[in-house]
Amino acid sequence: MSFKLAASELEMTSGEIHRQIKAIERELGVRLIVGPGFDVVLTSAGEELYRLLASSFARASEVVRISKRRDYSRTATSARRMDRT
Repeated sequence: MSFKLAASELEMTSGEIHRQIKAIERELGVRLIVGPGFDVVLTSAGEELYRLLASSFARASEVVRISKRRDYSRTATSARRMDRT
């Protein structure tokens, strides 16, 4: 797992990524990663969480990609008009 790559993609530092993962671990009450420093691997709980979330993140990315290509300004105007009636 590459904290450096994740940090670059999310415009964060590796340390911030590590702290966020640790916060999620505290919230869930399970270890998600193991290993020294930033040379880590997913635990079985981490792998399960990844499998559950990966498709959701892929779908969210697709929605963002499609939304950026479409012009929703007319749809928003129509929805506003419907609220007034």
